[in-house]
Amino acid sequence: MTTTISSATLTVTLTESLTLNGNDRGSTNSRTVASIAHCDTRIATVTTTEEILIKFGTSASSGQFNKDKVRYIRISNKDDTNHCTLVFRNTDNTNANEVAILLDKGHSFILPVDAAGGTDATLKSSTSALSVSAGMTLADMVDITAVAAASTVMLEVFVASIA
Repeated sequence: MTTTISSATLTVTLTESLTLNGNDRGSTNSRTVASIAHCDTRIATVTTTEEILIKFGTSASSGQFNKDKVRYIRISNKDDTNHCTLVFRNTDNTNANEVAILLDKGHSFILPVDAAGGTDATLKSSTSALSVSAGMTLADMVDITAVAAASTVMLEVFVASIA
């Protein structure tokens, strides 16, 4: 089967607009990502039971993304009252050894994946403090899970990949 979908360039623009005491303190930063051929955008209902949002593997399949080809991930909490926790797990660790980040109501989290390698070598976690050094080896991300803090939240999940 021949596809009629052509790859495209994703443009991500972050703009802060703020004027303090008559002085513009805002900023705009933009990044483009070429050759995006796949995009998954969905609304996930997240309860107080931890569940997988995004899985990564050596190939793409239903609910899983090819870890080498992912170029952009954004998760936005669309709830106006409740926060949730995002949990990141890599190939170096077990469930007792994860990175968890609070995603407050109305906020977004953009995962800085490797521009050339996707989610390969992007995360390091430990049960104790890490000693960060130049050239430190990071592990491949396995999945991202989420759990609502008190009540069900709706998360917008956006993942863009190259062909």
